[in-house]
Amino acid sequence: MLKIMRPSRVAVEIFGKEYDLRRLSLGDVMDMADTFAPVISAAGETLAAFLQLKANPGSTKGLDPTVLSNAILTAIHGCNDGFREVLRRSFPDFSDWGAVDFSSSVELLNVVWETNDVRGIWENFFTKVREAIAKGAALAPEKTTPARRTKGTQR
Repeated sequence: MLKIMRPSRVAVEIFGKEYDLRRLSLGDVMDMADTFAPVISAAGETLAAFLQLKANPGSTKGLDPTVLSNAILTAIHGCNDGFREVLRRSFPDFSDWGAVDFSSSVELLNVVWETNDVRGIWENFFTKVREAIAKGAALAPEKTTPARRTKGTQR
């Protein structure tokens, strides 16, 4: 006998009203990667600046505080934008995100993260890409040349 097991419904209560969590797809996660790209870049710049300070304590030679400050601000703003996008996609029926305090947002993000296994989505994606490359599969469709017609042949 066939038995289909579906994921159970996940709902949260925000301001006294219940909202269903919409599970994220690989496409959602990839779309949001653009939102987090500046964060990753800024985090790399920030880390490089901190490592430079750690290697040369007391020296600010070559370290531009403005660059460091801007990198940190970019990371913070990027995280905020990215997290809001994750929440908007996960709870599409709720719209008043500006009224949700920081700690509640973090709790909601934890629910989203645990329910969706975002890390697993990325691992699955990269595993498929590696397998395709290992098999020599083309990542783009090949162009085909139409067969030449010879005199007297019809389509």
